[in-house]
Amino acid sequence: MQPRTPPRRALANARRGFSLAELVAIMVIIGITAGVMVSVTMRLDGARAGAAAGRIESDVAFARHWALATGTRTWVEFDLPAQSWRVLTEDPAAPGRAGATPLDDPGTGKALGGQVGRGAFVGVTLDSALFGADPVVGFDWLGRPLDASASPLGADGSVVLGSGTTISVQVSTGHVSRSTP
Repeated sequence: MQPRTPPRRALANARRGFSLAELVAIMVIIGITAGVMVSVTMRLDGARAGAAAGRIESDVAFARHWALATGTRTWVEFDLPAQSWRVLTEDPAAPGRAGATPLDDPGTGKALGGQVGRGAFVGVTLDSALFGADPVVGFDWLGRPLDASASPLGADGSVVLGSGTTISVQVSTGHVSRSTP
């Protein structure tokens, strides 16, 4: 017995390719997947910017609290070209920002500060940091904010991230706060 050959019509349909309904279904699936990926990516970028803003806010607030607790001037220096910041404390025996040393987090033992644009903060940028005329803010033993020359700040200072999030230091109290667009 010979195998039965399929009719010509069945062979013609088999060679034809995808139907319009199949192509539409594939396009809908690709569109939904792309929409979900864009949404997830946007949320991830927002989360990174929020985490960076929180880290900067907590480091600046910690510098203020450290100055209050120890009675020594504490500084936060922002380096915009390097997209980084660091927290320094003065040596009471040799006062002055020039001789200040990096301040370590008492909980982790690691130096306070950080860098955006890489690692956990990839895609985040430091757009500006101004406290008076410089990207440096200090705090005296009363928690009052200082400019780079160790004079009291004349106006509120701020750090602005590329996401529009702003970390502000209030001129009168040194209170550190964060606002998002």
